[in-house]
Amino acid sequence: MTNPIPLEYMSTSDPPILRLPEELLIIIFDCLIASSPPPNKFPFAVSVPTLLSQVSRRWRTIISTTPSMWTQVPISPFQSIHTLRSFLHHSLPLPISVTAYQWPLDHPYIPPGTMTDQLNLLLGAEADRERIHVLRIEATAPSDFADSVIESFVNRRPVLHFPALRHVSLSGALRGMWFGFHFFDTESAPMLNSLVLSDLVMTRFTRLPRPKPKAPQSLTTLVWTQRSTSAVVGGYRAVPIGQFRYVISTFPSLTALELHGAVINPEDADEVRFGTILRGPPLTEIKSLRIAHPFTLPTSALDLFRLLPSLTYIFVGDEAGDALQSANSTMCVLRALAGSPEVLPFLQEAHLEFRGAESGSSLNEAVRDEVKTWLEGRKSMLGMVSVPSVVVNGA
Repeated sequence: MTNPIPLEYMSTSDPPILRLPEELLIIIFDCLIASSPPPNKFPFAVSVPTLLSQVSRRWRTIISTTPSMWTQVPISPFQSIHTLRSFLHHSLPLPISVTAYQWPLDHPYIPPGTMTDQLNLLLGAEADRERIHVLRIEATAPSDFADSVIESFVNRRPVLHFPALRHVSLSGALRGMWFGFHFFDTESAPMLNSLVLSDLVMTRFTRLPRPKPKAPQSLTTLVWTQRSTSAVVGGYRAVPIGQFRYVISTFPSLTALELHGAVINPEDADEVRFGTILRGPPLTEIKSLRIAHPFTLPTSALDLFRLLPSLTYIFVGDEAGDALQSANSTMCVLRALAGSPEVLPFLQEAHLEFRGAESGSSLNEAVRDEVKTWLEGRKSMLGMVSVPSVVVNGA
């Protein structure tokens, strides 16, 4: 460990933090940076590393020579081009995670073209492009912002390459129609393996891009999270199952899904009216499903399972959130499976999480009865369906 500053060079009035060794200061700085709010608010944001470096010469030296403090790179309307340049310079040679925050329209203090300037700086040097490991796009209102950012990455000549990019995340609102058809392909992002959709707000006619050419074959996992429950005027957070199918089919190489929160609304009253344009064959490439969805009816779970008939692995339940709602939702899934043992004919393994189903409880007994009914039904159809191993609460 680096020795602290010798006492003979330190005044007795110096605060104790100045006496801390460098390694401990770095840990404290990293925690502060990780817990700081995003630089997407007015007035113009000053990055946390920059603020800390202004405290003393020693802190400035530590921060400017510690690349890990600069790897969370913001593309924000409320920062200067100099700030972005500092992040790119000081983070070398480590991989970087880039987050693009939505630009407000006609803001009096934001010069036109600042987003283009920042993206051009980020993408201008091959050494920086090859370090982008994660791309997050944070939208706050329905617009073409997400499409514009992705277009700046993929719609350039010559084609830009992002060999380290493994994760793309879209968070917030999407406009009604995503016209751009822009997304990464195998040439531009050959290692991209996961896409996260978080707290999206869609309209009835939102479309995701049909990539031209197709999305990378390495893109095998989609995580869709919907934690917010607030109402949205003119849009919705839980999508009809027909539109859910459309979104998933946009990325044909997917084999694993994770759904957290109220992502799907199988009981959508307008599905009969609007679902015809979104109907299609089942999604047979999906083999793994991890779900913590607030189902209220067994038929809702069945609709989802019939859309994903080739599943071999499911994990149902949530360790967070409301315990009663989580247990009721998982019970809906189990009753759906017990009542229709023919669904998911290739299933090999099922994990079910029931909060409050401790040994000896009435819920535990009900769970055991439903599991027994389900497996007996599967065994009676042996030859047409598999008999999966079932794990309840990890045991």
